[in-house]
Amino acid sequence: MVPMFERVLPFLSPNVVVAWAQDPWQLLGSRQLRRQVFCAEQGVFEQDDLDEHDARALTIVALSTVAGMHDRVVGTVRIFETLDPDDATQRAWYGGRLAVAPEYRRHASAGDRLTIAAVATARALGARRFLATVQEANLGFFLRHHFVPLRTLGVQGRPHALMEADLRRFHGADSVLPAVAA
Repeated sequence: MVPMFERVLPFLSPNVVVAWAQDPWQLLGSRQLRRQVFCAEQGVFEQDDLDEHDARALTIVALSTVAGMHDRVVGTVRIFETLDPDDATQRAWYGGRLAVAPEYRRHASAGDRLTIAAVATARALGARRFLATVQEANLGFFLRHHFVPLRTLGVQGRPHALMEADLRRFHGADSVLPAVAA
């Protein structure tokens, strides 16, 4: 006997674009995804994960596309420049709050592409150093992306590693800086 209704799987776009979030809906989608991942799913933060870095951070998003149009935010990461933790006379770039919608974590390489875009964009902006505070469970992902652990630390009572990207490995990688008219 054939079932009357077959299970319909949700649509996952095979086309994901990584871009600098500029439109309000992209920034809102980024914030909602971060809350979904870091508050609701992981419980790292109670209500919101906003901090003092968000005011100056550059937000990069992974956007699913349908018929060539941007559809929704399926991944996000932020980057920002601040004092180097090892030399207060220097500046360093940080990447953080990398979040990918659960259904896209093994689809369309959204996390990979966001990581590459984050480091490449900071590099294009003059970064001499790119750091990330990484949850212990995600160390392998960042090791595969040419990050080196520097030291362990606790964030929100959870084990993390401060990691540094090997910027030489990102030479020629595409940044997501918007085109500037000449």
